[in-house]
Amino acid sequence: MDINIVMRNSCGFKSIEWQGYLSVIFAATLWGAAGTLAKYVMGQAVSPMTLAEVRVTIAAGILLIVLLFKDRCLLRIKWQNLPYMIVLGVVGVAGVNYTYYYAIRETNVATAILLQYTAPAFIMLFAVLFQGEPFSSGKLFSLGLAFVGCFLMVGGYDLTIFATTKAGVIAGLISAGFFAFYSLYAEYGLKSYPVWTILFYGFTTAAVFWWCLQPPWKILAAHYPARIWLLFLGLGLFSTLVPFALYFIGIRRIRATRASITGMWEPVVAGVVAYLFLGETLSLLQLVGAVLVLGGIFLLQIEHEPKRMIQPRRNAKKR
Repeated sequence: MDINIVMRNSCGFKSIEWQGYLSVIFAATLWGAAGTLAKYVMGQAVSPMTLAEVRVTIAAGILLIVLLFKDRCLLRIKWQNLPYMIVLGVVGVAGVNYTYYYAIRETNVATAILLQYTAPAFIMLFAVLFQGEPFSSGKLFSLGLAFVGCFLMVGGYDLTIFATTKAGVIAGLISAGFFAFYSLYAEYGLKSYPVWTILFYGFTTAAVFWWCLQPPWKILAAHYPARIWLLFLGLGLFSTLVPFALYFIGIRRIRATRASITGMWEPVVAGVVAYLFLGETLSLLQLVGAVLVLGGIFLLQIEHEPKRMIQPRRNAKKR
């Protein structure tokens, strides 16, 4: 079944909302697991810029091949929409990738995640003030509950995690701004184009931007071993293409505000991955934090308000 078709059945929008929440949870799961992997890759003399460039280039290349064989209509856009795609790719995708990786390198995964997930508050404020989204105490409570859970899960109560460089903290906050921007900006574009079109042009314009700053042959000249290229491939597919697709699908079904709050599942996954693969312990407070995040997501889902599902206009000719 086409993922963009609106389901019309007895479950109505409720079924589609669940699809949205599950899509974002899966995206956050992949991002949470990939944060530790990215930290490891940058420990192998790979700069944040190189990592951001390679992963988005791989994602754009894979998506281009898939669309060429599956549905070329999804590659068509109107020329007047090209500036939108460029801004989405350069400011949104490239901006959030680089600043997040830079924050991880200069601080740690926990601090970078905590700083980035101040973004849902900005998204909610913007949506209420400028998009006419209804404000509710339930939504605000869900945000607060999830943020407190996020704070506990990454060990924010241990002040030593903030004993990092000022540049890293600033980068993390800027990353939150980029995260808020691409969530809201992508939501706008999804009114006119399918998810896969938005993704392809977002990734491609981000890749071209990085190529201008650092030509691809310079990366090839670094002669990274095959092991690193396999990690690059994994990050391009499972921390870029797949999770971005799932997140944008989630935005279409539950809107940017709810999607960003649900995305706070990411630090829970990051903590579990660190426990399983890095030998880090999970304290009682961290476990309480995980429960609070889940509670915030659950309360957000059961809150009732008028929904405005995003449906793209068909701009491609039927074959």
